[in-house]
Amino acid sequence: MTRNLSSLQTVARLKQREQEAAAEQLAKANAQLDVELERLATLEVYARDYRSLPMRQAGQLRQLRDTQRFHLELQQTLELQQAAVAVARQEVEAARAEWIAARLSHGALEKLIARRVAERERGRMVIEQRLLDDQGCRSTTASGLDEVY
Repeated sequence: MTRNLSSLQTVARLKQREQEAAAEQLAKANAQLDVELERLATLEVYARDYRSLPMRQAGQLRQLRDTQRFHLELQQTLELQQAAVAVARQEVEAARAEWIAARLSHGALEKLIARRVAERERGRMVIEQRLLDDQGCRSTTASGLDEVY
């Protein structure tokens, strides 16, 4: 039983490390999501500020095309950043699921270990009680009190 308990405790330590690694991965994913959200917010502010500027009288066709191209590129950049935010959110959710699974697995193993320790303690107490009962029976028989009852 001690060997089995020791093996379970070793596995529990490994599960604890897995849980800690999953928590670290979740923290990294959250940090990356924060970075991506900040980039998106910066781009949105930039786009809003640029669009709010009054359009100059485009005296030259080339200048008008350049402005339109810039607007298009800015819109594409915003869409790419929105996609990056979506990917970062998915990574956070995946990391969260991994962490929850690791936490549940570790918790279940810890409960199993606690039950095994309690079972071992109960078994030890039963053996100890039997020994005490046997000693009590032997002492009453040896002292001759057995004949009185």
